[in-house]
Amino acid sequence: MCHHNDGDTTMKLNEFFQDHYQPLKLRDGSIETVRLYGCTIRAFGKWLASAAGDEKGYIEPTLDHLDDMTVSRFLAKRASTRSKFTSEKERGQLLALWRLACDRGIKPIRPCVPPTNLPERIPRAWTVEELQRIVSAARKMKGYVGDTPANVFWPALILTCYQSAERIGAVMAVRKSDYSRPFIYMRAEVRKARKRDKVYRFTDPVCDLLDQLMRTRGEKLFEWKGPFTYLWGRFGAVIQAAGLQCGRRDKFHKLRRSAATHFAARGHDATAMLDHSSPRITKQYYLDPTMIQSGPNPSDVLPDIGSCPT
Repeated sequence: MCHHNDGDTTMKLNEFFQDHYQPLKLRDGSIETVRLYGCTIRAFGKWLASAAGDEKGYIEPTLDHLDDMTVSRFLAKRASTRSKFTSEKERGQLLALWRLACDRGIKPIRPCVPPTNLPERIPRAWTVEELQRIVSAARKMKGYVGDTPANVFWPALILTCYQSAERIGAVMAVRKSDYSRPFIYMRAEVRKARKRDKVYRFTDPVCDLLDQLMRTRGEKLFEWKGPFTYLWGRFGAVIQAAGLQCGRRDKFHKLRRSAATHFAARGHDATAMLDHSSPRITKQYYLDPTMIQSGPNPSDVLPDIGSCPT
């Protein structure tokens, strides 16, 4: 292994990420991945300030701060105030930076911070009736998104995500040149694995909406000028207008889970639809078991003991 001692442990984590990690490990990384690393480093800096009683509210994290006890205490706090899933995502990112610093000969000791035991959540999807309510609410949205009426932009986006079962990042990256009615050509570069192009065909009502988007200004089919994170908040407003619960897991990825669940419930291969490498991934993370028949339930088979005479 080649070691390059081209820094010291007082180097800021942001500098190390930009000068070392990103060019070496994220050459093909998405903008979203880069953004999430930045969020983790900022959260670490805010916690360092809080732990030190720093009134400024932020201490710039350096490679020096990457030690087992400091990182473990940060992760414990994040798990208690955010979630275990957030904490585990941030553990993976901080340890990835730390390991590269060791590989580069900048830090001498590799991390020893074990992973958190994460609960396995049951995937939840929207029912057909709930999905219809969401689209109906989207058609009633007021105002504009850029120069597109909101009651065109939101139904078009929701139905495109649903009928393709693609991730929101890939859909938002679609260029107008990628759309030729009734198809959208999803370039490999904008998809998660970045390995394969995919082509999706849409129904006439969806294409009618997409045709309206084609007449707007901009290169993208779904032009979004504000911060990308704001998109989730505005979608949340549509969900709330539909009278549905809107939690952290009730956003765009639930459209993807819903499409996969209803596709599988009708006897089709959701693993192929989602372009997954394994049916296990599809079942564990995407298919809502309340909507798919997978054999008898215990209540269907066990003898009835609730009807016995008192």
